[in-house]
Amino acid sequence: MGIWDIVINNLKRRKGKVLFIITGITIGIATIVTLFSLTTAMNNKMVEDLEEIGTRVLLAPRSETTSFTYGGITVAQDVAYDIKKIPKDVLALLEARVEELNIKYIAPKKVHEVYFEGNPNLLVGGNINSEFKLKPWLKYSGSLPDGENKVLLGNSLAEQLAKRPGDTLTINNLNLTITGVLDETGDQEDNIILAPLALAESLSGDTSLSIVELVFNNTPQLDADINSLKSLIPDVKVTTVREVMESRKEVIDRYENFAFLVSVIVLAIAGLIVVTTMLGAVNERIKEIGIFRAIGFRKKDIMYIITLEAAVACGVGGFFGYVLGVLAAKGAAPLIETELFISWNLGLFISMITMAIIIGLIASLFPAVKAAQLDPQDALRYL
Repeated sequence: MGIWDIVINNLKRRKGKVLFIITGITIGIATIVTLFSLTTAMNNKMVEDLEEIGTRVLLAPRSETTSFTYGGITVAQDVAYDIKKIPKDVLALLEARVEELNIKYIAPKKVHEVYFEGNPNLLVGGNINSEFKLKPWLKYSGSLPDGENKVLLGNSLAEQLAKRPGDTLTINNLNLTITGVLDETGDQEDNIILAPLALAESLSGDTSLSIVELVFNNTPQLDADINSLKSLIPDVKVTTVREVMESRKEVIDRYENFAFLVSVIVLAIAGLIVVTTMLGAVNERIKEIGIFRAIGFRKKDIMYIITLEAAVACGVGGFFGYVLGVLAAKGAAPLIETELFISWNLGLFISMITMAIIIGLIASLFPAVKAAQLDPQDALRYL
């Protein structure tokens, strides 16, 4: 009978202990695979969003700021004055250089305060289609404004006014049709009226723009394109918007650190399960080990048998752990972000099987050494 036959027979005879090891390793590997798959998917989604949306640049009016102090006490800080407007001519200038500057989207905005039912509200006029391309997370019920005097309402504002698609809203004696309501975002969009740019200009009586958002294609000459833009419109403040992606990356980095910490703890627990189970198995097999030593098995053969049993059991646990982990990640992904894609990864599969086997080998070393050091004469007393 060869060593492999001995290993397989021992695993079959001690199903309870083997199942305990497999279960512990399965849970440990499944936890690691779930966390790793989710963090990988979130990173991939962030990269895809950055490539799809491009690099955002904000054009804002230039202004002067000052601070007021009295007696060493700052009364007001960074108070803006002499705020210049963005002339609408800038829009035509940008549209004429879309290809030259690698501009993907242009989203002009006219922000205007309006009153209805005695309360002030914020109306944001712009290119509706560009707004939704610029912010793909925006969803709505109803339809987009496709003509004059049609608007979208933010979710909170619609609830406050008890309005829904098809209702009307009167501003400055002008009846506006509500074509849709934005889904809740938890941000400023929940409390605005989103309207076509022409309607905002009509209500304000002014054609100047409040801000212009641009999206640049991510090309190697991106920095040069932005510098060219600054030279083209020196009277407008040009700022690259990085905060959204940076904050998102910060969240993902924190999640990765948390996942790493959990993985280390889970692996340590799985290793302890293997150690305690294999020690118990060695104590139960003193007679068997004594017989092996008596018929000529060397110490290294005994160690090989014990470590091989642990490696096989842990390898099986690694297989089931990977499958369970991917399925768990697929189930959890929609709860984190609706468009996360979890895939079966051959490299991760091989890595997890290898990791499980290594855990089994390392954790079984102490029980294997203990088994190899058993005195065959003492062991044979059990016969």
